[in-house]
Amino acid sequence: MPEYRRALLHAYGMRHQPHRQGHRGHYPTALLLPPSGLWYAQVVKTRAHGRIVQVDSTVVCGDPQAMTEQLTFLPPSATMNTSYVERHTLTQRQSNRRLTRRTHGFSKDLSWCERQLWLSLAS
Repeated sequence: MPEYRRALLHAYGMRHQPHRQGHRGHYPTALLLPPSGLWYAQVVKTRAHGRIVQVDSTVVCGDPQAMTEQLTFLPPSATMNTSYVERHTLTQRQSNRRLTRRTHGFSKDLSWCERQLWLSLAS
């Protein structure tokens, strides 16, 4: 789980420079702090014999109480789950053949893959 927090702070973190404790010496090392609006939770599925036996969620960034309150306002689900992300990923794979596995529509250059991705997101 520390890797998720580190990656999120690297992508979205705001640089904070703490004040110096005295008049001499170096400034303390700058810190990366998450923005106040960044909420991120991790859903961990435990499997036994090919079946899911337990689903746990941990809050990586954000206030757990505020996240629980916001989930109560959502009509489809009151728990953290991955169904929306998985549905979005499948839709993108079906509409963009460069994202599918084992295809002839691969991109030799990353820029062409990005262009096709933006086109499929827009449509």
